[in-house]
Amino acid sequence: MGDRVPRALGNYDLEYTALAVSQHIQGARVDGHRDRSQSTLETEPSHELPSFLGILSLYFRYAHLEHGSPGPASFINGVIGLQDVEFGVKYPLLGAGQDFNVSESPFPPSYQGYKPIDGRPINTQKYCLKTPNFNSAENLNPTGNFRRQYYDRTLRELQVLLHPHLRTSENIINLFGVDFQEDYDDHTVAWPILFLEYADFGTLAAFQEDMYLGPELSRVLLLDVGRGIQSLHTSNIIHNDIKSENVLICQHHQRKYIARLSGFGLAVINPDPAKDAHKLPGGTFLWSAPEASQALTVPGLQQTDTYSFGLMAWRVFRCDPNPYRLIPPEQLGIQGPGLLRDIVNQAKAHPSFSELVRNTMVAQQDTPPYFNSIVGCTLASQPTSRSLREALSILEQGPGSSFSSHPENKSYWELDQPTSVLAEVSSIGLAVLQCLPFRESVVNILFRAITWNLCRSSTFFTNHHELTKSINLIFC
Repeated sequence: MGDRVPRALGNYDLEYTALAVSQHIQGARVDGHRDRSQSTLETEPSHELPSFLGILSLYFRYAHLEHGSPGPASFINGVIGLQDVEFGVKYPLLGAGQDFNVSESPFPPSYQGYKPIDGRPINTQKYCLKTPNFNSAENLNPTGNFRRQYYDRTLRELQVLLHPHLRTSENIINLFGVDFQEDYDDHTVAWPILFLEYADFGTLAAFQEDMYLGPELSRVLLLDVGRGIQSLHTSNIIHNDIKSENVLICQHHQRKYIARLSGFGLAVINPDPAKDAHKLPGGTFLWSAPEASQALTVPGLQQTDTYSFGLMAWRVFRCDPNPYRLIPPEQLGIQGPGLLRDIVNQAKAHPSFSELVRNTMVAQQDTPPYFNSIVGCTLASQPTSRSLREALSILEQGPGSSFSSHPENKSYWELDQPTSVLAEVSSIGLAVLQCLPFRESVVNILFRAITWNLCRSSTFFTNHHELTKSINLIFC
């Protein structure tokens, strides 16, 4: 397993790079029980407020509740300066996406000996910081709304990573904590920063470039990914961006490597099963299902993840970051080499796409005998013919796991109201604000939200005068 796999992209290097990036679709709609994008708070002039309040609500729920718990802290909320992260050599950049940068950070002395809530073994020397990517080309556009998009995607990340079922799932990356940093150009703006488990072996994409995985390790890592997707679906969450770049390879105390899902900024959160017109908020063109742009039911949303999982299995077992290039363009009705976008579109629309995928594996000497079955149950053109459960059964080489909704889902999502943080702050008062030392930008936004809400309903809070007095003391 020590041979390096060359990055073989064929003639599509530049185009591949453009098509392999996650893209957010403005205005995409998901009908949920508590759909934040349709919140009544959208009428507030600061239209990023609903998502920020959701982030605050989750922050208070965990930072405040765990702040006074006995034993080592299980929720990190130490202060890290954005400017230090962006310009300091102490925080080397590990990766960058459309909205986020991921940097490496040493554990601060105050959190030495930190243990995750599920007790999983971790790298005790360093963890990851997920911060805004101010240098992304899209985010430099002054007419764009980067702050709102960043808040939306950060909220999705937190809703997934703090779900009680997923927080202890070994196939989901672990969230250590969250904090807020003041923008150094505008003291009224706060940027949430996520503290995440460090992946010693990087992404699955990078891991496979550096090592020949072989059929068995490939099977085990894909099984990890499939189980992670299954955990999301039983929590009424669709990942919506399954690809090797969103799978992290961490140390495992028994079998050395374990794959964990990450990258939940485009996830579909708690869609309403009674609705049948959900639209995905984006995705990655190369690895998305052909029906991804259509209005879908909840089972239909889940089947887009299954399709993306099948594409990942093809990519992993074929040991090629761009397996589309292995399909002869003439079999797709394309003359000449063709553009990669056209090849991908034509391939996914081809009635025998599964057979085309199987044909690319003929020259692969170590193709596992069950590969054709994986392709058959994940890459079917008809979504209802796909089955993640069957794929897991094949990879497990035994009976498949059953799907069942978790009973805690309902209570967890019921807390997910845009105004819940305001009611929570009102009832707890100064005790909550003590969770925000040296975070005046956060308190400033909170004060704006309270002021706006009081204008709508003077009876919403029972303790708003005391709370306003407490906020004013912070600014004095």
